Amino acid sequence: MGRCRFGTPLGGGPTILFDPFAWTALRHEGLMMDWSYVGWSASWIIGLSLELTVLSIAYYLSGERHQKLGQVIGGRGFQLSLDLGMVFFCLGLAALAGSLWQRIAWSVLCAGFAVNLIYLLLKKRGNEQS
Repeated sequence: MGRCRFGTPLGGGPTILFDPFAWTALRHEGLMMDWSYVGWSASWIIGLSLELTVLSIAYYLSGERHQKLGQVIGGRGFQLSLDLGMVFFCLGLAALAGSLWQRIAWSVLCAGFAVNLIYLLLKKRGNEQS
């Protein structure tokens, strides 16, 4: 006998409206959504969309200002945004990596971009105080 979405039986029969242990059985059978996987996937997707947005804006501004793309991206605001996007991207892929060496590689990249992000933030803060 099948069940519809809200617990009512299809084809008649008794209905169990609340089973406190049903979620564990469903999770082991792969029928429940793994929210941690969704969260980590959202992290790398947000990072990648931030990267593409920043590159798109930089490309547009390079055409407007008649500058090279590298000159526009070299600005501090663009560097901060690109580093933040890469931190999200690498963090998500490090969490979802299958093997240990992949996790280490993505974690090292994430740490490198995070260090650069912090350095740029401290440098910006120091310039504002001067």
